[in-house]
Amino acid sequence: MIARLKRLFGEDRWIPGLFIGFFVFLACVEALLITLSVNSFSGLSEADPYRRGLAYNDTIAERRKERDLGWRVSIGFEPEGALRGIVRIAARDAEGLELKGAEITATAERPMEGKPPQLIKLSALQDGAAEGTLAVDTPGRWFVRVKIADAGTSIERRREIFIEPQ
Repeated sequence: MIARLKRLFGEDRWIPGLFIGFFVFLACVEALLITLSVNSFSGLSEADPYRRGLAYNDTIAERRKERDLGWRVSIGFEPEGALRGIVRIAARDAEGLELKGAEITATAERPMEGKPPQLIKLSALQDGAAEGTLAVDTPGRWFVRVKIADAGTSIERRREIFIEPQ
């Protein structure tokens, strides 16, 4: 046995086998990574990006109307324990007055997971703002989407938040 190993490694015949073995191993790893990437995430954050792209001019006009209203919206997030926190939303009109009586709805979502948005139950505060508790099951990057409607006019805002793992 020892004589056989000395004969095998004493000569240079094993070097091409090492190269071939390395590239076979590399091909197997690449095949595994390609399979995992194809089966995990499609890369799309929209359900139908083509149709949304066709209506992009409408989106621009809508954003222009929102900007002309002069409403200012602030979305805050204060962590409060493991995987939870308080979302606070304040909206002011063009004169800087609170939008009291406006209907405020908020959702949190992670587009990468493909789950439906999580509704944030909001309670109105006396200063015209609203706040609610956001409890999630996964740490990381989340988007809070807010819709504010008042007197037949509505605007939407989005804020990215990062929820730290505990």
